[in-house]
Amino acid sequence: SFDRVQSACKRASGMDPGLREVSLALGELHRTRGEYDQAIEQYTHALEDPSLRADAYIGLAQLASSQGRNPLATDYFERARKLRPRDPLVFRERGYHLYTSGDVAGAIGSYRNAATVQPGDYRTWSSLGALYQTKGDDVQASAAFERSLQTRPNYAALNNLGTLKFNSGAYAEAADLYR
Repeated sequence: SFDRVQSACKRASGMDPGLREVSLALGELHRTRGEYDQAIEQYTHALEDPSLRADAYIGLAQLASSQGRNPLATDYFERARKLRPRDPLVFRERGYHLYTSGDVAGAIGSYRNAATVQPGDYRTWSSLGALYQTKGDDVQASAAFERSLQTRPNYAALNNLGTLKFNSGAYAEAADLYR
């Protein structure tokens, strides 16, 4: 798959060498393959296009986060947030970074911001529920999973809400949710 995508990027770049969307796509590919130097180079090229700058900062933040460089990741997420202050993607990605860094309370705050700016995203509510569940706040977790399911039935929220019901002794409700 990487070779096919890389080939498509090469074709697109051949049509328009200044196309920074190609740099952003290659940055993503190199980041997911663990080729950090190449990813940084591509994201840096993508920063040249103001319309892609926030996405490039998110990619750089994800890269820094995966390397355990938390202050740098936080800086890049903040740069992206300043460029797109109401973008739920920025809040979700920052929230995931905070969660993987051990800051569950910070992750909850970031996902709550994402839910505020995009209240109809079932995935955000499901993730928020899982964070509350991790924190041990079953009431908030249940409410978030219910909100996710109201928006769109999905496996993660059904399964996690079922687990909450099972753990509280509501076995029939848990079985219905699991079914």
